[in-house]
Amino acid sequence: MSRIWAYIRYVLEAKGIHGAHSPFIFDLFNHVFNDERHYYAFERIERRRNLLLKKEDEIEVEDLGAGSRKIKSSTRKLSDIARTSLKRPKYARMLFRLCTHLERKEILEFGTSLGITTAYLASTGAQVVTVEGAQSIHAEAALVMQALKLEAILINSSFNEYLIELGAERKFDLIFIDGHHEGKALLHYATELLPHLSSDGVMVIDDINWACDMQDAWAQLISWDDFDLRLDLFELGLLFRREGMVKQHHVIRY
Repeated sequence: MSRIWAYIRYVLEAKGIHGAHSPFIFDLFNHVFNDERHYYAFERIERRRNLLLKKEDEIEVEDLGAGSRKIKSSTRKLSDIARTSLKRPKYARMLFRLCTHLERKEILEFGTSLGITTAYLASTGAQVVTVEGAQSIHAEAALVMQALKLEAILINSSFNEYLIELGAERKFDLIFIDGHHEGKALLHYATELLPHLSSDGVMVIDDINWACDMQDAWAQLISWDDFDLRLDLFELGLLFRREGMVKQHHVIRY
């Protein structure tokens, strides 16, 4: 299904807060999706985003994932990377509120990019581990975190190399898969990371409507018995483990 038709379907199916019957989902609407408060961290991070959007410096990028839909050259301007690869403020702030509301303590991010979403996650006070395959982009993200005086563990590695080194007992409260936007790769990473998701953890999937293979992969993920609540926000998919909850899937207007 094309992205356009997928969006039309989303608009027709999406429900707002009045369609939420679960107290847990109702709380998510109030404290995560519909919370318009401006938190302390937002302004500083967005100033850094704006600086990146103006930077004309060029870097060589070794893309280990599906690449960019809009930038095909391996030599890219930082401003172009910031414009096409960073999560929009709306979604980055939603992730900040989600982690704050659910009191996430250990977070794993697959796909650091230039570190803006990483900064939002780290601003919650959680310990963030973030993995980026491209060395040049990893270096720029480190500069962003340094400028914002935020702490995170930034790892320059392919996702598969990191998975090999990941200890069997390591658990995360939230896992954000934001890189290598190909359906087969997504299912592989989700499978490998599932044992590392805590018993009440959340797996967040970026760009679930990127292309047909990502739509197919998302359809498989929401069929897994490992998740009790699945929320479709069109750009993001949220998969929750909630012991005792009747399994549910909702398309959320956001």
